[in-house]
Amino acid sequence: MDPSTEPSQCDSSADPSLPTYKQVITDHPSAKKAVKSAKLKKPRAAPKSKSKSKKKNKNISPSLDIASGDDEDNAVKKVIVTTNFKLFVLDVDRSKKAKKVWLLISPPNPIKIEITISPKDKVTTHDQFISLVTSKCENAVANTGAILSDGLSSGSPVINWFVSIARVEGFKKGKPFLLENQMAFNTWMEALADNEADESTLSIEMTNPNQVAKLQHDAEVLAKDAVRKEAKRLITVAREAKRARAGDSEGGKRKRLDEDSDEDTEGSDDEVEYDKDAVKLFMRQLYATHSANALYDRHLPVYINPLNHSQYFLLSNGTCQKWARALVKVREGVSIQSPPKEFKYETLPPANSIPTSTKQLARTSTPAGCAHHACSGHASHASPPSSSDGPQPGKDVGIRDYINFIGLRQADEVVDLLIRNDLQNFKIFRSRNLDRSALRSLGLTLGVVTQLCDYVSKFERHLAKQDLLASN
Repeated sequence: MDPSTEPSQCDSSADPSLPTYKQVITDHPSAKKAVKSAKLKKPRAAPKSKSKSKKKNKNISPSLDIASGDDEDNAVKKVIVTTNFKLFVLDVDRSKKAKKVWLLISPPNPIKIEITISPKDKVTTHDQFISLVTSKCENAVANTGAILSDGLSSGSPVINWFVSIARVEGFKKGKPFLLENQMAFNTWMEALADNEADESTLSIEMTNPNQVAKLQHDAEVLAKDAVRKEAKRLITVAREAKRARAGDSEGGKRKRLDEDSDEDTEGSDDEVEYDKDAVKLFMRQLYATHSANALYDRHLPVYINPLNHSQYFLLSNGTCQKWARALVKVREGVSIQSPPKEFKYETLPPANSIPTSTKQLARTSTPAGCAHHACSGHASHASPPSSSDGPQPGKDVGIRDYINFIGLRQADEVVDLLIRNDLQNFKIFRSRNLDRSALRSLGLTLGVVTQLCDYVSKFERHLAKQDLLASN
């Protein structure tokens, strides 16, 4: 019921049978708003006390902020390094002499390694990082830790450690950063701290041995090609010199010489084309560069020290092979004009000093002094020095002289082994009673045994030449 029409209960004079009404006038809505606003204005004084409390709190807050800042500086910051590795191991069972099979070794899943980048007194050091990585890799794949340690200590095999940090210049994944030393490691750790990185990656990679072998093969092919071209050039120069010397002779003779030289050139080109042995190629170039000189030896090519012409050594088959092998291996300081350092020089006796004029050199180079005998009728002639390659005439021939003549690689070891077994005379290797299998049982290879038995006749001919030179 509406309050404005509510029956009145307080008028006693009114007829109770008739309904009576009492009108109640309510306040205007604006009056209510005023009351409400008045009621709301009173509590406004209360926030003043809150503001005072806030001011008090403001006076206290700086000390709290300083304390929180100190906590942040001393907080331990960790970084997760996701690690993978690629190592190559030789499969001995599947490998053959001509081709080696390498197995790729990698962890089944990426390895998670945790390191500390702050505070400074707790930062992971370089040695701790290396030890941590090797131990984690060893746990992931057995026997890989030793490979990593060997690569770090000796540099063989070559193993590279690459790190990367996402969205950091200089450490992006496309161009990873190489941890090659302590300084590089410190640079990486500083980058992690400066960029507040939470994670990084480490990739440990070994160079594929097949790729290394390919690069080495390519280098050998290029070296052989250079030798072929140089040999062809030397042949052309020799042919032109031969034609020049024959220029004053008869036309038919010159024509015959040209034809012979052309045939020699074609044969030489064929030999160069089909000869694939690098050692033989270098030996051919050595013999073409260092020819024989009768002042030093009448039969063998000779290398003369360019700084002292009194010093020389003969290019025997064994010596030339050693020099050629050094060239194939690309040893430092060894070239066609520069022999290996271990080669020993012989010195000319004072009586056989180097001639100062071309006429004297031509007279000295005349075989057996025939030119001098034809002019003066005397039988005297220049006697060349005895060869330094092999034993001197009139002296006992030892097994070491025979081994040096053959030109074995490990000559000292072979000589010691033969002396221990009383094989000190080279002629014993020609005996029919000598069992080659017994020689191999001493530890000699098949190639060494074959050369010991096959070079006896060659060595005897060499000694005969030495005796002939001494008797002249």
